[in-house]
Amino acid sequence: MNPLTIAALNRINRRFYSDRSEQFSQTRKTPWPGWAEVVATFQDHRSTIFTTPRLSILDVGCGNSRLLPAIEGQLHEKCRYVGVDSSLPMLVEALKGAVGRSRVPAILVATDLVSGGGLECLEPQTFDLAAAFGLLHHIPGRQTRVHLLRSMADRLEPGGVLAVSFWQFGEQERFLRRVIPWEAYNLRASERIDVAELEEGDVLLTWGDAEEAGGGSRGPAARYCHFTDESAAEQLIESLDMEILAHFFSDGDGGRQNLYYVLGKSASN
Repeated sequence: MNPLTIAALNRINRRFYSDRSEQFSQTRKTPWPGWAEVVATFQDHRSTIFTTPRLSILDVGCGNSRLLPAIEGQLHEKCRYVGVDSSLPMLVEALKGAVGRSRVPAILVATDLVSGGGLECLEPQTFDLAAAFGLLHHIPGRQTRVHLLRSMADRLEPGGVLAVSFWQFGEQERFLRRVIPWEAYNLRASERIDVAELEEGDVLLTWGDAEEAGGGSRGPAARYCHFTDESAAEQLIESLDMEILAHFFSDGDGGRQNLYYVLGKSASN
């Protein structure tokens, strides 16, 4: 995928989260069930690798930082939490939830995770756990996704843990009904998408109820999403050359809404 198409797809999502941050945040208040298994795997792994007086957590694509209270409830020790997101309005929502939190102070960082240098803004910080939940489907282009995952791995301490999820919307009819054909989108869009540059699995999904999805004169409230199936996810994970600590499905109806990987970085790195 060429850089122009990557940037155009990224702008679709930047506009969505700018316009809908408060409404979207209201629908994202509770932790996903899969997070508990991720944190348990992390705890088991680090007990055999390292002990630190204060854990450091990196939440990439943190949104309204709802991962923070989930971590606070499960890790009964001091933590340092850094949340990174491309959307300033979503970070405002994160700040609302972080105010008054004493045991886990939050540092929130705005950076374009697609075209703005990724995680370079965090150097030279390193972390015990780096997580990206509900994010990778918004990253256009396979190489962009690989670059972001490798950047996360680079920000880990030796023996640290990388945890990611892949939204399995492509296997669920209720989400597939929300797909907008690219040709229909281009008829109304102020910035057309070069369909020839898209990768298999690249779609537009409406968001909200049916009336809201219509969007009036602005068109549907839509997000760019990439469907990474289990085979494609495995290929991405293999490109990282890290130990697989856990691999499972969880969340949603039937417990298969998200595919998780929890990976360990070599303690000698």
